[in-house]
Amino acid sequence: MVFKSGKSITIFSVFLLSGCAAWAWKKYDIPVQPDYSCQTGLASGYDIWVWNCYNNQHIVVYQATSEMSRREGKKQTVPCGELTKIEEELKLINESSEVCNKNHRPKWGDKKE
Repeated sequence: MVFKSGKSITIFSVFLLSGCAAWAWKKYDIPVQPDYSCQTGLASGYDIWVWNCYNNQHIVVYQATSEMSRREGKKQTVPCGELTKIEEELKLINESSEVCNKNHRPKWGDKKE
């Protein structure tokens, strides 16, 4: 691949770096496995991990992912028994929710970097 301008190199560099965010479990070191996990979408969507009540908090960690990239992970917490904003937005009530891809449940800490 030959680049004829600095602009092309910059665009290509941004493309390469767009998928370099750390996995969510590296950012949020929660030492126990989630109560359930969910992946939305097929080629792109969210990987979501849910702790129903850990340390007196309902915790959701989620990360936008696609075949070519992943975004920085985010964490939302609310009192146990309540739903986070991302759960309300996605209509994610539990692991059987329609939004979840039934064929893939991302594991907490399952990928090498």
